[in-house]
Amino acid sequence: MGEPEAGTDGIEKIISDYQEVRANFKYRYYAEQAFIKGLITGKAKDGLFDGSSNGTRAEAATIIVRLLDRTMREEVDINKILEAKEAEETFTSETETPVGKQIRLNMEAMRFEIVE
Repeated sequence: MGEPEAGTDGIEKIISDYQEVRANFKYRYYAEQAFIKGLITGKAKDGLFDGSSNGTRAEAATIIVRLLDRTMREEVDINKILEAKEAEETFTSETETPVGKQIRLNMEAMRFEIVE
C-alpha cells in the first residue's frame, strides 16, 4: 500500500513467540512489518503471534479495516512496551511486611492486595 518500511529493532522482545516468526524466514519481514505498523497485535496481552494457527474471519476483517483506515491501527511503540513490561515485572513480586503478611501490587486493577 505504498507505506514506508518501519524499523523493527527490539521486536523480538515484545512478541512472546518470536522464535516461531524467526523460524519462518520466508514471511518474517512481512509479519514484523504488519506487527510494528499495528495491523496485527497478537492474540494475547504478552504479544503472542501464534503464526502456526489458522486465522479467523474476524482477524482477517480486522486486518483489512486497519489497512484501509490507519486510525484503526494499534500504536506499537517498542520502547513503551518494554518499559511497561519492566515495570510490571518490578511490581509483580510479593513483599514481606514486618507483621508477616505479604503485599502484592496488582497493576491491572491498580490496587494493593494483602496475601494471608
